[in-house]
Amino acid sequence: MLTAKPEINSLGPLAKSSYLFSRVEKLKISEEDIIKSCTLTSYGINSYRKLTSKDASLSEDELLEYPGPNTPNFDDLHPTAQTLFRQADEAYWNARAGSRQRHLQIESGFRTVYRQAELFICRQLGEPGCNPADIPGASIHNSALAIDVRNARNEEVINALDNNGWDRTVMPGEPWHWECVGTAEHTAAARRRQEMRAPGSIARQWQSQWTSARRKNDQRNSKIDDFNLRLEIWQPEWDQLTREIEDFERVVEQHNSRVDQWNRDRDAFNQRVNRYNTEVEALQALRERIEEMEPSEERNRLIEEYNRRAEAAVAEGEELSRQEGDLIARQSQLTREGEDISRRNADLERRFNRLNSEGEALLRLRDEIETLRQEIESHLERASRLLDEIAQLVHP
Repeated sequence: MLTAKPEINSLGPLAKSSYLFSRVEKLKISEEDIIKSCTLTSYGINSYRKLTSKDASLSEDELLEYPGPNTPNFDDLHPTAQTLFRQADEAYWNARAGSRQRHLQIESGFRTVYRQAELFICRQLGEPGCNPADIPGASIHNSALAIDVRNARNEEVINALDNNGWDRTVMPGEPWHWECVGTAEHTAAARRRQEMRAPGSIARQWQSQWTSARRKNDQRNSKIDDFNLRLEIWQPEWDQLTREIEDFERVVEQHNSRVDQWNRDRDAFNQRVNRYNTEVEALQALRERIEEMEPSEERNRLIEEYNRRAEAAVAEGEELSRQEGDLIARQSQLTREGEDISRRNADLERRFNRLNSEGEALLRLRDEIETLRQEIESHLERASRLLDEIAQLVHP
């Protein structure tokens, strides 16, 4: 007979643990993340003013006098650079008499340190179309004493600039780049360039902060790739396990309900067996009494009572035998169910432990990603402050 429920191990935290994961998006360090929107409007990165001739009814070919430069980016140059460029442009004008294009064209002139940082970063990131660019504060463009011109290989362009105080200082790599070398302003700018390029300078500190941010961003993106790949594998398995646990809990609940019912039926059976045994003992005593009596009406009456009760006891014994067989069969069935539940419990616990371990590893990885994000933001904030300080030095 059964005396207790089949052993069913508790799943403990298995059915309660859960993870809330979502994909982690990569942090792309864009120029906007690192370089502030330029607020130094007095330097006018994009303030273009196209000069027109004094007499709008005449074309430049018909003018007898040089009308002055006619190119974007001229107005933002340093006054010294403006003077030298006007001389070069006038020489070009005179050399190109009768030509359709008689003015030198400036592709790029003055740059704020913010724009310089954008160009430097663009080159460092390997973006298409990005030319080599110095660190912010070190470029002569930041002092408005350098220009990048169009048609840089044209001999007339070269002669006009070369003969009027301009030198190509980045040859042969950048034939379009000219600086007004020899002026006091350029000498001061060149000295500042050397200071900015020196190890430990404020510009190098900015470069170090940006480089650290970029390196950590690469690390973070690599970890994000790893996290998302592992999460794509882990999440469906965890969801499937969760569904199986819910189904398993229903099976365990139903099994326990059947075990409880079996125990109640067993208790009722045992009580009935006790009553049956008591009746059998009473019938045995009655039989012995009858055998000791002399023939009489009382003896006959007791014999009838004995026969009636004995017949009922036989029927009760047969019913108890049937019930015992049913209880034994149900016991065997419940035992097999318990063994199957134990196997499923062990399998679920094994899978839970594995997925729980991976889930904890994913949480740690997510924390690492968040830590890197915070470190990146810290580097970028320091880089931004340093860039402001460079701007104050170069654009007082």
